[in-house]
Parts: sequence; C-alpha cells; structure tokens
Amino acid sequence: MTDREQPFTMAMIRGRVVDRIEGGEAWEIIDRISAVYTGGPYARGEQRVVFLVEPEHVTTTAYR
Repeated sequence: MTDREQPFTMAMIRGRVVDRIEGGEAWEIIDRISAVYTGGPYARGEQRVVFLVEPEHVTTTAYR
C-alpha cells in the first residue's frame, strides 16, 4: 500500500487469505478504495475478486 499524500512511504502486509468476495459485494469494496485514489468508481471491464487477508507480518518503509 502507498499513501497518496506521501508516495515514498509504503506498507507491505503479508498474511493468510481468510475470505474471498466476488460479485456486487466485491465491487462495493473496490469502488470505495478507487474513490479514495481517483475520486470515482473503478472502471468495469473484467470481473474482480477481493481477498481478505489476516495480517501475519507488516513492514513499513519511508524513502526520502
């Protein structure tokens, strides 16, 4: 993940997939994330899947 206000700061999250979401429920999540970064919904064209991950390891890095 990258902070849109500070693109040289990032987080890497590793873990295990605990759920898979498809269809309309997945698009709601994808559109919510897209709105944060682009101001609007994600362009349709292909099917998308959301994987929910239970974090097991988190690393953060800031490049200056």
